[in-house]
Amino acid sequence: MDRINGRRSTGASVITGLVRLIVAITDWRMFLIVFGSAALLALAAQRPLLYRFQAGVEWGDASDLPFMQGFYPPESVDQANTWRWSPESAQITVPGIGQRPLAVDLAIVSHRGIWQPQRTPVTMTLNAGAGSVVIPLRSAPARYKLYVPSSALRDGVLRLGLRSEPWSNPGDPRSPLGVAVGGSLTVRSLGSAPVWPDFQLLGWPLGLGLLWLAVRASKLGPWPTTAVVAGPALVLPLAALFEIPRLAFGGRWAVESGLITLAAALIFAWLTPMILRRFAVPAPARLLPWLVLILSLSFGLKYTGQLYPDAMPGDLQLHINRFNLTALGDIYIRA
Repeated sequence: MDRINGRRSTGASVITGLVRLIVAITDWRMFLIVFGSAALLALAAQRPLLYRFQAGVEWGDASDLPFMQGFYPPESVDQANTWRWSPESAQITVPGIGQRPLAVDLAIVSHRGIWQPQRTPVTMTLNAGAGSVVIPLRSAPARYKLYVPSSALRDGVLRLGLRSEPWSNPGDPRSPLGVAVGGSLTVRSLGSAPVWPDFQLLGWPLGLGLLWLAVRASKLGPWPTTAVVAGPALVLPLAALFEIPRLAFGGRWAVESGLITLAAALIFAWLTPMILRRFAVPAPARLLPWLVLILSLSFGLKYTGQLYPDAMPGDLQLHINRFNLTALGDIYIRA
């Protein structure tokens, strides 16, 4: 009889949770978070853009990842002299720019003409989506300044393809080689017309909506939930003022991580009271939602962080150990 009552109680709690989720989806406060954040991000995207990263640096605020795609691993002489070789073709991708004209400044620090000057001059073909241009490369390291029209950024993303004649350098195991892009690469917006933002940025407001639902699934009330999510909703537009390209790379990640966190919150909201009753652990009703929320956010942050483009892979077992400690009550994990 107790088993039947337990099954009925579990079924009723699942139905109650689904009803609560449906009500949360239609809550005006969630729409305020989503559309308010989207409006602030669109406003931040109007700011004139001046963005730099350093080719050949894999970490820190000047990291060239995930901007440089298809290049060989980085090389360097010192912190100021870094570069990456391309194969026959590679691409530099900078999202979050919006549809507007750009000035791109990049340095080609090495190519076949420097290593084998006796052969024919080297040319490099650049393709930015609105046709291509062939550039004769100088016989020494040099900077090249390019104009990219707004028509080449119809989706708000700069995709600069580099292609050159493949060649092999004796003693170098890499083949084929193209050109070496090094030093600072700068992208500057031109003009002041209203900018149509990159649609990838919309992933963040959608992710905030999923986070709002995850907090509500933890059984927090509507206003405490809004207070929890309001912080990230306000921080995102501020981050867009300084790091909008990296933010745009995470648009898809925001939705993925939001879905995973929501699923975790639904499962923990169902399992946690059962586990507490099973081990006869008293849990005040006012604290239980916060416990579920901590578990859900801890799970989401530890396991979805590795999905971010070119994020540090990390050690999965380390994340499992940390999450288990959190679940067992050790919230402040000692390093």
